[in-house]
Amino acid sequence: GQGPGEFERAGVVVTWNGNRLAVLDPVLRRATIVSSAGHVDTLIGFPSATVGRDAAPTMDGMLWYSLAEPTSGADSTPLVRFRVTERKTDTIAFLRVPPREFIPAGATAFNLTLAYAPQDLWGLLPNGTLWVARGESNRVDWIDSAGRMTQAVPRAYASIRTTDADLRRLDGLPTPMILDTVKRSMSPTKAPFQNVVASADGELWFWLNQPAGYDDELYEVDRRKRIRQGTRCRTGRAQANCHWTGERLLLW
Repeated sequence: GQGPGEFERAGVVVTWNGNRLAVLDPVLRRATIVSSAGHVDTLIGFPSATVGRDAAPTMDGMLWYSLAEPTSGADSTPLVRFRVTERKTDTIAFLRVPPREFIPAGATAFNLTLAYAPQDLWGLLPNGTLWVARGESNRVDWIDSAGRMTQAVPRAYASIRTTDADLRRLDGLPTPMILDTVKRSMSPTKAPFQNVVASADGELWFWLNQPAGYDDELYEVDRRKRIRQGTRCRTGRAQANCHWTGERLLLW
């Protein structure tokens, strides 16, 4: 529905301005703000250009960032900033669109990203700093709340060729049954990382790609705008957490 507290398509759910939640609806182009008691506080309408498949607000809720939906055939898509009080938008970065292919599966088809292809990932830290991890160049761009960008030095990485054994994993896990019979297309070589997770203190944890058949996940930590040598962490099923303190790696 289109009334208060209703959605055409509930999308991203994020913390907004303290103890409230914001639920983004890309169809209605608005965010529904829900209080801790479950009441609808307000609705924030967005220009269509700011609503995409992913979004994040600053802690005060006055700035929103959203990755616009890529247009057909485009090799990049804009990362847009929306200033709520001024009702103004601007593009602060462009993110690479990984190649996709329609893969037939019985009577239907999946529009899938090429497995292991480089991609650009992004996120917002609690202090308002935006980060963009570049898969092609293996670097991080940092953007402050004023829109100023700082680029880290690209990090060299060893090229790893994909093999048929890599098809049996999806994001590092055994392939779901529904995709197990789908002949997915793969990039000829693996990107440096599969995913990036940011901690509240500004650490970026890169889940590194490895040759097929690995048992442990391998992570690398990016702190203070520079990837540090030696801050690598292997995690397995029995040892699934690790943290870099700046001096040593803690595993538990």
